[in-house]
Amino acid sequence: MKNKHFISLSLLLINILTCTSCSNITTTNFFNHVDNNSTIKKGIGVSRYNNQSKTSGEKINNLEVGWYYNWGITDPDNDYINSEYVPMMWGRNTFTQENINKIKDGYQKGKYKYLLTFNEPDNNSQSNMTVQEAINMWPELEKIGIPLSSPCPADYSSGWLDEFMQKAKELKYRVDFIAIHCYQDFSVSGVEKKMKTDVLDTIYEKYKLPIWLTEYGAIDISTWAGGGKYNPNCNEKAAKEYIENSTKLLEKLGYVERYAWFLDNFNETGSARPKEAPYTSLYNDDDTISSTGEIYKNIVSSKPLKITTKTLNDASINKDYYFQIEAEGGKGNYTFSSQNLPNGLSLSSGGQLYGKLSKNGEFNINITCNDENGQTTYKKYLLLVD
Repeated sequence: MKNKHFISLSLLLINILTCTSCSNITTTNFFNHVDNNSTIKKGIGVSRYNNQSKTSGEKINNLEVGWYYNWGITDPDNDYINSEYVPMMWGRNTFTQENINKIKDGYQKGKYKYLLTFNEPDNNSQSNMTVQEAINMWPELEKIGIPLSSPCPADYSSGWLDEFMQKAKELKYRVDFIAIHCYQDFSVSGVEKKMKTDVLDTIYEKYKLPIWLTEYGAIDISTWAGGGKYNPNCNEKAAKEYIENSTKLLEKLGYVERYAWFLDNFNETGSARPKEAPYTSLYNDDDTISSTGEIYKNIVSSKPLKITTKTLNDASINKDYYFQIEAEGGKGNYTFSSQNLPNGLSLSSGGQLYGKLSKNGEFNINITCNDENGQTTYKKYLLLVD
């Protein structure tokens, strides 16, 4: 019934749009979306997670996150936890046939939906891999069939990821989303520019793939990175403002599919780093939720908003054109817009491209989609007109 109604409505719109007296028509949003089954965006990275501890599972549940990971392959006690577990192929030492089979089996049974790959290969103290090593292993990961993240560098601007993505493109290897880490001095204001403009926008424009921010937190960079006097501006008030502003930003960026606060060894007594990064941990040493943890817990997270239309149909000169842009995720109804349509082409708020073009060529079109909660995403298309 749903398909039948959709076809009938599409034909009705086509008939309306081909009417010569309706060239300036503005259509309404006929299409209300149905939420997909994706997990909410908010998650955590659980360092040194104790798989045998029910208490640890309860701590994850208390934060009301949609997903978590522990830099490992399996989580035998996930029955305690309400959130989706995402496995990781950490590095060369975990790249074994046994682990590949575990992930494949979990994916086929619906236990795993995604796989994170190669943690900080540009870092000597982490997976410490060359680009060629990762490339050589990639075909075996692709064979699993599971959606794959890019390797996740410690420094997204180091050049390691650029080299990997270029080689993957040349070899036509599949990378489904980009994983990054981002630690910033939270005492400096301007999350919008520091995180969005300087980091996230830059990465998205470069690779045109969804982003998972798999590690971030409220960090005193100068102290955390190797000593020195503490920055007095890195205080509790600044940490609260940072977590509030950063999560608000991440929730609104549609191309950010997921994000995860680095929980920082939360299940080990005395490990909340009171001297190095006291506001990173979402739990205090006495196992109570910290002030930043309370804020993170109370974030109302949404499903990631995505424009799902991959390509546009070609158009012909002086012939009526109609094409429906589709999206999923987010909350409520969608509103579509574009600022660079070629002459003769219009886009309704409901995502219908329509019109009659009088010039041939190739046209780059940017489509933006917003949901009712303020989340926004965009996608670039090439329209061919002959």
